[in-house]
Amino acid sequence: MKIGNFGTLLIGVIMIFICIIMFEIVLDGVGTILAWTSGGSDISTFTGFGSIVQLTPMLLWLGLFGFGGYEIYRGIRGARAASGSNNNKNSSKTLR
Repeated sequence: MKIGNFGTLLIGVIMIFICIIMFEIVLDGVGTILAWTSGGSDISTFTGFGSIVQLTPMLLWLGLFGFGGYEIYRGIRGARAASGSNNNKNSSKTLR
């Protein structure tokens, strides 16, 4: 396995790990923002702000998990291509 392929795999795993760690922090922050009151007005009543804040954890989750999964896929694909193994000729065609 080349160092570039290993690095790509490592980046993917780190991104998924960061996503799992950050998700709880983001949910806590979203709950704090939506519950925060200043002078009797709720910050989530601003036009569209509550909806955007509620979508933030999902966007973070999908973005980091998607990027991490794609990087892992690229690392595995690169490692297979670099190894040159043709144990299953159909598998190399499906990876391209």
